[in-house]
Amino acid sequence: MSYESERKSIETRLRDYFDSSIVPIQYENVSTLKQGTQTIKDFNKVDKFIRLTITGADAEQIDIGGTYARHTSIITLSVFTKAGKGTALARKTLDTLYSIFNRQNFDEICCRTTAMVNVGEDADGWYQVNLDTEYYTDRQDTIPVKIA
Repeated sequence: MSYESERKSIETRLRDYFDSSIVPIQYENVSTLKQGTQTIKDFNKVDKFIRLTITGADAEQIDIGGTYARHTSIITLSVFTKAGKGTALARKTLDTLYSIFNRQNFDEICCRTTAMVNVGEDADGWYQVNLDTEYYTDRQDTIPVKIA
């Protein structure tokens, strides 16, 4: 599985199982929020949003003398709510998101158990809590092709 197809599969699963018309989503390296079919540029116009981050973590050979490698990574769903308003809204959103990746297998992606990580308040006035899901994909290494 390529890095690009991995990203696409994870984003598609999030879109398929989470209604962004209710809570907007920020995808990696995008400076706007996606709320349903609309784009939101001003984050202050919402009271909550989630951010998807995919972080590469490790790789190891999984067969002796073979060509297979296991790539371990982390899916992070960050939930942001306005600071100073308590944690109920953030935790309710976490409960909705939890089962999307927790111990799920899809498109050659094998997810492990999801864990909550309390990040706290940031300088912009947002309270952040993350759901981290470690996952792995197995990839067969091929001989590089020279590109002229």
